[in-house]
Amino acid sequence: MKWQDTYRDKLITPTQAAGLIKSGQRVLMGLGTLEPQYVANALCDRWQELRDVEILTSNTMKPYPWFEKEKSAAFKIHAGYLSAISRPLYQEKRLEYSINTVYSPAKWLEPGRTAPMMEADVCLLTLSPPNDQGFCSFGEQLWYSREWVKRSRVVIAEVNPLVIRTGGDNYVHVSQIDYLLADPHVTPTSEESHFTERIWRLPQTYLCFMPPNIALDVGPLPALSTGHITFGSFNNLAKMNDAVVAVWSHVLRAVPGSRLFLKTVQLNEEEFLAARKELDAEKEEERQLDQQSNGRGKDEVVRRDFYFNEVVSITVDYVNDLKARKIARAR
Repeated sequence: MKWQDTYRDKLITPTQAAGLIKSGQRVLMGLGTLEPQYVANALCDRWQELRDVEILTSNTMKPYPWFEKEKSAAFKIHAGYLSAISRPLYQEKRLEYSINTVYSPAKWLEPGRTAPMMEADVCLLTLSPPNDQGFCSFGEQLWYSREWVKRSRVVIAEVNPLVIRTGGDNYVHVSQIDYLLADPHVTPTSEESHFTERIWRLPQTYLCFMPPNIALDVGPLPALSTGHITFGSFNNLAKMNDAVVAVWSHVLRAVPGSRLFLKTVQLNEEEFLAARKELDAEKEEERQLDQQSNGRGKDEVVRRDFYFNEVVSITVDYVNDLKARKIARAR
């Protein structure tokens, strides 16, 4: 039997997925940015009917309702890593914390040894859409996920098209997943043959917006004080390519005086910083030559646009092969 044949049998809703979890069970959450938010929130909605569900988290990124004091009878939190969300709870003695190291998983897998994070009743994950062979990627948060899938009694996955595919032994076949959640955009009807899971399509998107837990007032438009429109991209640089840069360049040229703000931790790595320093030096040299000629020389807007293209081109190349390159300057 082809793995596609049982696809429709594994479609469920977040509410149905949360309904599979029973009082007293141990539930393992995916790591960091790959937490399955829809199932997690659906599970929190059942707090009045559940008791002593152990939630195993590691570097949790969202303030899920199960962290609230009134829900402590329903959920017992066990953290394998303290994040900005979970650390205050540990200081208040409202969760259990197990000290782990990067070597811990290898020890846990030795004969006769184990750990709570390796013995869960239900594992909740976020995966990339499957490829043509039916393999999903764990993305940038592999860690112990493969072993979790093998050891957990039930595995429930949300499919997220934003999860990047990474190389190496970082895949799981859809036949190893018990239930799957998606939406019409992540898994269109034409792609049903690539799944064995029972897929329940949410009306618009499976992604869930969670507002911050602090009040944030809407401020005035920054352009009113700066005099220019600022576009922003806070994405992983792996998502940048020549086509993206071409679109960005077109947008900046169409909005005179506009700027682009790029923010990601990768821009602080040495290779990129060295390339940016060299580029800034060249720009300063060009500015001084321009002043010496008692004129602006080339049109400032064109020069600024080219400077943007040069910086982003270096960024894109850095993503592609981790080597910052120098491209020819316009003369």
